[in-house]
Amino acid sequence: MSESTGRRRQLEGVVVSAKSAKTVVVQVERRRRHPLYQRVVRHSTRYHAHDESNQITAGTRVRIEESRPLSRLKRWSVIAVLD
Repeated sequence: MSESTGRRRQLEGVVVSAKSAKTVVVQVERRRRHPLYQRVVRHSTRYHAHDESNQITAGTRVRIEESRPLSRLKRWSVIAVLD
């Protein structure tokens, strides 16, 4: 089996929940222009990310990176705290 040669995706978002052990829920907001009405529309997606230190609290801005599957929902890891 060969490794993928592409870089892992990185996203920035805000932690909305830190209630689970070593897991945070990060909400990533994207803005894009509506194709017909030309108005900027906000889309948000929530990702479960691994927090090894278990020190991140809700409201913190973080950068997450794709990783191997760590559990049923976790496919991302926190790599940096931005605030």
